Amino acid sequence: MKIARHPTAAFTVAELLIASAVAVILSVGVMAFLSTTMRMVARNMATNHSHDTARAALQKVFAQIHQSASRFQLVSFDGTTYTDVTATVTTDQDPYSQQYISNRANGVRFMILVGGPCKMTGNGTTTTVASTDTTLEFDFSGNTYVPRVGDVLQIPLTAGQFNIVAPAPVNTSGSKWKVTLGNAVGASLITVTGTTPSGQSWTNPITTGSFYRRVAYTVLGNQLRFHPNLTVPPYPATAATLDVPVLVRTNVSSPKPFGLLFPTSTSTLTDSSNLRVSLEAYDLQFGAQVYQNGTTTLQAVVPSRNQPPTLSGT
Repeated sequence: MKIARHPTAAFTVAELLIASAVAVILSVGVMAFLSTTMRMVARNMATNHSHDTARAALQKVFAQIHQSASRFQLVSFDGTTYTDVTATVTTDQDPYSQQYISNRANGVRFMILVGGPCKMTGNGTTTTVASTDTTLEFDFSGNTYVPRVGDVLQIPLTAGQFNIVAPAPVNTSGSKWKVTLGNAVGASLITVTGTTPSGQSWTNPITTGSFYRRVAYTVLGNQLRFHPNLTVPPYPATAATLDVPVLVRTNVSSPKPFGLLFPTSTSTLTDSSNLRVSLEAYDLQFGAQVYQNGTTTLQAVVPSRNQPPTLSGT
């Protein structure tokens, strides 16, 4: 007896070709999706990394700016010479504060507290201080600060501001230093004649002094730098080794990130109290293998100080 044989089921050549074409199309689509996804992830990571590093740099700037004891002064810095830039209001408005932005500069300088308050102990020779004295002695115990030529002394009792000039401060004894002032004290701060109401002789100063230093931030050659030591104009410091900038951030593409803000388009310089920082930075390292650039722009309006201005800032 013969057994009936049924033909074996199989794909035709046309069906195989169609299935292969569909598989190829799907594979290409999946690969394209994955490639785009990886590229976007790399781009996002590079941008986030650039943003984080720029924000860290800006936070360092803010930490110093909030300690400012004087108004901000815009400066132009070419790598050797500092030139003060007069801030004038423009018609350009800041989109966040709606205040008017001044002309921009690649640097800004201001004063910060570096020592004190320290007890005054005399004029460096005696425990008296006359209005004509040009030297003062202070006790710096408890302070790591050492006075330096170019620093600024403020005596709250008289609201006086004095530049410390050459010769260099002298360590008279222990933690006591004598400094030379650019002009006379102008007021008798201590009197040895007579007695106090309690009957004790008035033989020691009771006033204090605080010491400030001029510092600056500049952007030059795609670098944001902090200058911890400036002296009176002209800049830089008399001793060039004093002005050794500290690198804060590289790959900065904002040539002039600093400007002052004014409440109206007709305001004068005395009306300005806020600093505007617009810092743009990029990153060519973090995502270099996949995406070679992550750029971020951070804008901030920073109050000049967390207390009223105490120094002229000159």
